[in-house]
Amino acid sequence: MRMRHLGLTLAMLFGVAHTALAQAFVPPKGEVSVSVIYQDVLVKKHMNLDFWANAGTIKSRNLGFDVSVGLGHKLAVSATLPFTATKYTGDKPHVLAPGEEAFLPAFQPVDNGVVHTAAQDFRFDVRYNLTSRGVILTPVFTMILPSHDYAYFGHAAVGHGYREAQFGVYAARVFHPWRFLPTAFVQGRYAIGLEEKILNISRTRHTMGFEGGYFLTERLRLFAMGSKQITHGGLDFIVSPRADNPAPSQLFVHHDQLARENFLNLGGGAGFTLSNRVELFGSAVRTVSGINGHAMSHLVTVGLTYSFSLSRRSQPKPAADDVACHEDPNDPANALAKCVCLKK
Repeated sequence: MRMRHLGLTLAMLFGVAHTALAQAFVPPKGEVSVSVIYQDVLVKKHMNLDFWANAGTIKSRNLGFDVSVGLGHKLAVSATLPFTATKYTGDKPHVLAPGEEAFLPAFQPVDNGVVHTAAQDFRFDVRYNLTSRGVILTPVFTMILPSHDYAYFGHAAVGHGYREAQFGVYAARVFHPWRFLPTAFVQGRYAIGLEEKILNISRTRHTMGFEGGYFLTERLRLFAMGSKQITHGGLDFIVSPRADNPAPSQLFVHHDQLARENFLNLGGGAGFTLSNRVELFGSAVRTVSGINGHAMSHLVTVGLTYSFSLSRRSQPKPAADDVACHEDPNDPANALAKCVCLKK
């Protein structure tokens, strides 16, 4: 079975692209994967420091596109751009108080019960595979750049609107030929994000993801997953962002960008190898704990990945330095491991 790579899957939270990043497995030189991901997100609770509050609902439908290319010599690059359509319904919209107009001169309200659609952030990844036997280790560098000057103030805002550089590492292991779980796998990721300063306040995000699953057949796999974020620096919300920052307040205008947001999301999903070139996948997760942010009631993801080679001729067997593989590159478990959808 030819080596494949699923590429990126998005985990966008009310317009903020929390991308499920590329995996520890690096595709061979000239291999291209194009992924299309659709998501339905519902937020019913707003998380403060010590309690979750009812402050309206946020519904978001997101469509993401990712392209990933193997460069050879253990290198791969990926680029992603999501689009989001978001609507806020409730009696606590974000509005500017008298004296705050100067802090956001171009403000246009987005919490008006209307669906707002826009592109969000470009995401670029560069991965280098370190080990190709046993535990696969692949460091990654990620750059996140806003696609345009979109609204960041509001429940239904497109995103956070700042630049961020991330440094991380991926790890994966396929338990084959371990006789107790001959086709099981685990994989995980850790990244530290250095964000652009807002109002001279620094935030540093630590994001972690874990996934474990089992191949029921050569084509069908099930998995459970979790993702966690720990933020250092930023604002805590004791009562609410508005109550904690009486008008006029620049902190309130930028509170979504500056929140010290922590969360834990848990869920599961499945993936299916439709053909040698096409992968289908789906998952569902929800927020089980967190502070200073929005809690997802559900995040449902479905997607499709199509892979092909840039070479017109049939691609030869990858060299050892072109792809992270096990002793037997034709092993179904080894091939399918590269298709597992890893959430952030």
